[in-house]
This record gives sequence, structure tokens and C-alpha cells, in this order.
Amino acid sequence: MELPFDLDLDELLCILILRVLNYSEDNTASTLHIGKVKVVSGERWFRCANYNTVLMVCDQQAIKRVTARELASRKEIDPQTLVKAAQLTTDDILRRYHTDYLPKMELITTGFDKPSHHLAEVAKTHQLATENTKSKQQVAGEAQTKQIAGGAAIKSSTSKDENRLTHGQQPYDRSPRQIQGYIAKMKSRVPARAVPSPKLTEGDRNLVLADPVASRLYQEHQKGMIRLVERLSADLEPHLSSFRLRSLEDRGTHSKSIWQSPGSNRLSLTWEVEEGGSIYLHYGLELAEDTGTKIMRGYFQQHLHSSSYLWLMEDDVKGIKKWKQLAGEELKNRTLLLRNIDRAVKKLTRKSLVDPNRMDSAGPSTWFSDSIWAAVLDGLYITLDYKVEPVDIGLFKAQYGANFIGLTETKEEGGQYVEWHKNLMAKFKRSSMVKAIDQLKKDRELVTKGIRDVLTKIVVDKHIPGKCDYEFCR
Repeated sequence: MELPFDLDLDELLCILILRVLNYSEDNTASTLHIGKVKVVSGERWFRCANYNTVLMVCDQQAIKRVTARELASRKEIDPQTLVKAAQLTTDDILRRYHTDYLPKMELITTGFDKPSHHLAEVAKTHQLATENTKSKQQVAGEAQTKQIAGGAAIKSSTSKDENRLTHGQQPYDRSPRQIQGYIAKMKSRVPARAVPSPKLTEGDRNLVLADPVASRLYQEHQKGMIRLVERLSADLEPHLSSFRLRSLEDRGTHSKSIWQSPGSNRLSLTWEVEEGGSIYLHYGLELAEDTGTKIMRGYFQQHLHSSSYLWLMEDDVKGIKKWKQLAGEELKNRTLLLRNIDRAVKKLTRKSLVDPNRMDSAGPSTWFSDSIWAAVLDGLYITLDYKVEPVDIGLFKAQYGANFIGLTETKEEGGQYVEWHKNLMAKFKRSSMVKAIDQLKKDRELVTKGIRDVLTKIVVDKHIPGKCDYEFCR
């Protein structure tokens, strides 16, 4: 079933519902954020589609689903209109676009062995009705249905005309044109199982469609948690390569924030040191203290705990608990490696490391160690150039990239700093500690991928399974 202008079924059904509710083409287009040409083409396609196709498009379950999930999320639609949309039926849509559709002529029971026998009887009645059209007088009355023993019952209106047509004891007061349309409808009728119905999600089954306001609040609740999911996914990249820590402090929770560069984003890292020396990294979402985020975070955790995604929070092998443990262990080993490099630099130069922003005394700078650490662990700064040049204070600057690795009294000593830097980089690149950190990094990234795959699916589905204490989600 190919739709025009890449319309999907839900979008087409939204157009039909709003047009039945007397929305103009322009209002429909602006409400659904689509072009007017889509509205016109969608209606034209629906008018020309065959009977089985249009039944599948505006199936009653589909109308309810689209009202709850699509229209209820549109702020341009007022609650009264949502109530009307929730009460629409397949008959209401077909009556607008297919004028030969007769929803009130509906087969109740039949005593015939085959549908063709029933159609023959209806055709016979149609012929008699045609012959007596001029003498037939119809009077409006209350609709009623009577059961015929061994025959067929048809919903119809009563008539006081003595010349009215009967089938057994059941009056037929339909016009010839109506009966002809009914015959065409019966011929095109297919078993119910041949018309597929769209599957509903867990959220749709639990939704009370009779209250569109509650439906909209439920959708807003889901959107709030989706934003948390997106934030959690971003938190799983801790940017450990940006934090050159030389101490993780004593037992307790500690934080550090840095600016990657002037005008760039601010990065934060929070870790917890336990009594036995174990370190666990925290992700940003669990540390948020504003009331709104804390409430929504609680709802989100309740949803996970009441669904098949419980492992995201609790699993010690592939869940967030494992991520925190692996990231903490990686952070601990990164810190130990940097301190080992510092000791090796001090042993070679026999001087303490100084701040690279200070240029008032001879000796190695912390950039000497930092650049080696970043190169062997994360492949950063491995193609920078070396140079030795004089500075104003009468010293020489041994430089690696834009920063200096040390200040020396002679140019020859500056060349020695360059050689030491190259040798230490090669040495630590082969060290067992670097290999251990690399394995921890791979394990953390593997766990991160498994978690993010689920979080991405939640974002794409725009629905978080499970329940929580929110009033419209129980």
C-alpha cells in the first residue's frame, strides 16, 4: 500500500480525523506541521482507494491509537477537540469520504447456507423495490431490529406504508440506490481476519482513551523521561582523557571541573573512594539536585524496576553498576600511571615539576608528564614537533607542541630534555600498566554500548515501559 508524498499511515489518519472534525486544509497542515499539498493528496488518495484498503487505514483500533499518541501530543489541539476525536468511529470517516457507505445497513444474522444466497434475496428485494418506488412513502421513525427465524435481519426504519416491501416479517424501507450500494458492499466484504489491525504498545493498552487530558499528561510524562534517557546516554562518556589527576583524595565523594578550552563546554567528573580503596565513578544524572530532575529520576527508576529493563540499573555484569565500577577502576589506574611518569621525570632531571604557565626557573614542567600520559593512553599529541629556543629570561625552552616540557640553562640541556621525553614515551607505551588500562577502557566501552543500545531504542520508540507512582501512569 503506497501512500502519496511519503505519508505514513498514522499521519494520513491524523489528516482524516482533523478534516472530519471540520478543520480546514490550512489548519490541518499547520496543526500537523506538514505541507498543505500533503493534506490534499492524502484525502484524494483515500477517496480513490478500494474498500478493503480504507478499512485497514481507519480501523477503530488505529483511530484510538493515533488519538492517544499523536493528536494528544499536539498542543495546538484543545481538550474538547480531543474528546471528539476519541469518540470518532470508522463509520464517521467513511461517511465523509465514501458516500456510498451505509453504516446502518448491517448484517446481524443469516439463515442462508452461503452469502451468495443472501445476496440473491437482497437483489430480488431490490428489484421489487424498484418496481414500487413511486408508490412507496417513507415515514421517519425509531430504528429497530427484529430477528427472523430461518432468515436474515437487517437494521432499518419502520414504515406505515401498506405497500412496503417485506422479507418474511422484516420491513425493507431502503431506496433502490441504497440497496444496490448494500449489495456492492456485501460482495466486497472479506473475513475480519483478512484485515490486519495495528498492534498496540504496552502504553496504549494501559491508556484510558476516554480522557484526552489524561492522555496528554501521560505523553508529557513520557517525554520528560525521554529527556532524562538522552541525558543519561551522554553521561556515559566520562571524558577521562581530559582529567589529569595526580591524587584521588581520601575516602568520600570528590569532584573536579575543567574547561576544555575558552568558550567550550565545562566538563565535570565525580568519583567516590570507598574504605577498601575501591573507586566508583558517578554519572551526572544521579548527582542532579534540582527538584524537578530528582522527581523525574525517581519515576524513571520505577519504570525500569517494573519492566524488563531492570538489569540497566541492577546488573553487576552489564548494567550501570558495572559501568561505574569499570570507570572508577580505569580512573584509579590512569592516576597511578601519571604519578609513575612524574617520578620517572624527576629521577631523570633531578628536579621537581613546575607549572607550564610559569617560566621563572629551570626544570621540567607538568606538560612533560601530561603529554606522555595522553599519548600512550589515548593516542593524543603523538605527532607534535620538538624545538629548543631561547626565552627572554636568559634560559632555553624545550618545547613539545605549543607548550614547553622544560626550561634549561643551555641549549644542549634542552636537547637532552627532548631525548628524555622521546625515550620515556616509548618506554611507557610498552608498559604493563598501559595494557591493563587499555583493557579496562575496552571493557567499559563494551558495557557502555550495551546500555546505549537500549537507551537508543527507548528514545526511538518514544516510550519507556513499566509503571511509576505518577497519577496518570499507574
